[in-house]
Formats: sequence, C-alpha cells, structure tokens
Amino acid sequence: QKVYNWHYLNALRLWGHALATFPEKEDLGLLIYPYTQLTLGVMTMVPSSRNVGIRFQCASFLIELAAASNTFIPIAPSLLGVLNFSEVKKKEIGKVKKGERVKLRAVDWRCTLRVPEQAMSSHLFRDGCVSRVVFFLSMYFASISKSVYFPEVAYPVTASLRKHLKQMTNS
Repeated sequence: QKVYNWHYLNALRLWGHALATFPEKEDLGLLIYPYTQLTLGVMTMVPSSRNVGIRFQCASFLIELAAASNTFIPIAPSLLGVLNFSEVKKKEIGKVKKGERVKLRAVDWRCTLRVPEQAMSSHLFRDGCVSRVVFFLSMYFASISKSVYFPEVAYPVTASLRKHLKQMTNS
C-alpha cells in the first residue's frame, strides 16, 4: 500500500530522470544499480493484473535510464510476465446481461496505477496490455540495439512472444 501510490512513483520517476540526465557523474552513477533493483522490485512486488499500470510506469523509468546510461537492465522478463496473467490470456470476455448498459473505455496507461475490476474483463484491457508490452519492448530494444548483448536479449524475448502468439491463436 505504501509503495503503490503516486507519491512513491513520482519519487522513483524523479530519481530515474536524475540518474538518466547525469549518468556519467561519479556519485550518481553509483546509484544506478540500487535504483534499478528497487524499481524492478516495485514492478514485481505484487504480481497481479490489477497492478499492471505500475509495471508500465516503472518500465518507462528503467528504459529511459538504460538508454541514457548504456547499462543493461533486465526489463523484458517483467514485461513478458504481463502476458502470462490469466486476464490477458483468456479468450472469453465477460458477458453483459441483457438490458444492462456498459460503457467500455480503453485504459489510459499514462495515468493508471490500478486497473478497475470492470475494465479487467474487457477486450480493451487485454488488447491494451499486449500493445503496451510490445511498445515498451520495442523502446527497450531500440535503446540497446547498438549493444553487443542485443542478440542474447532479443532472441529469448522473440521466442516468448512467438509462444504467446501461438497460444492465443490456438485457444
């Protein structure tokens, strides 16, 4: 509860931006590793589909830091974990009772920490999660594309995305 709020997330954003702005400073450069560990911990502390917005917020902080500091940060496993949530995997979408009026809206990931229960059963949530994961993975791969370790990072992620696509088309 004390970690999953806007106050804590904005503090993480501030530190991430400061470290990304001045990565070559000797004193600040030493803080990249602890900041990364802390942010990865926040991303995966409560692995539920309701808190997927926090994962996306933290992923954007870490991608910015990885791009600015030329440091390897393992963001892909946390992002791929979103695709394994049951709400994202299921093909059947919650049915609406006859006569009931439901107003579905796509989730605005820029300002969402916790997804409402009603939105989690919609196809807009599932499609939004998948598109956001692909967006962040493409940003991450763009930031590390000139690194020597790019093939070793990209291959397992590509294989995992193929497996997820195969599961979605077969089910």
